[in-house]
Amino acid sequence: MNETTAEVTVLGLCDAEKGTAGMAAQYGEILAGGRAVLQGCARCGAAAFPPRLRCRSCSSDDLQWWDAGDTAKVTSWARVALNGPTETASVPRRVGKDGPYTTVVVQPESFADVRLLCLLVTADGGIEHDAVPTSNDRVTVRTASLGGSMVPVCSLGPNEDPR
Repeated sequence: MNETTAEVTVLGLCDAEKGTAGMAAQYGEILAGGRAVLQGCARCGAAAFPPRLRCRSCSSDDLQWWDAGDTAKVTSWARVALNGPTETASVPRRVGKDGPYTTVVVQPESFADVRLLCLLVTADGGIEHDAVPTSNDRVTVRTASLGGSMVPVCSLGPNEDPR
């Protein structure tokens, strides 16, 4: 079971009966509210990301959307340089010519065993081109529209050096 260090805020119920497409639609709707989310099990209390149709700890389908909080720490990152257009629906296509970009894996402050994947952005929401995060840097987590879809994003905290 995943460890949580704070009370969870339930943002909605996961409807596993609608399958992965239905759950993806729910996930997108909740991200539109501006909060990064993860999935939590109402039965055993395990938190998970990415979302699944059943709890990975107890196999229950009694799942909820939980607020991931607005602060996290960097656990790893990768800078991606674009060498031309891509035909996928992935981040490179959504970023367009606004590269390079940095993908960051973060650990939400209240969830010790969960990692979220975020796009590194500036405080005003633009793609971050210059900052180089390091492990344990604190970031602010939220969501932003990218190419017409809401995605989790993060920006370095005020005490971090953007190098």
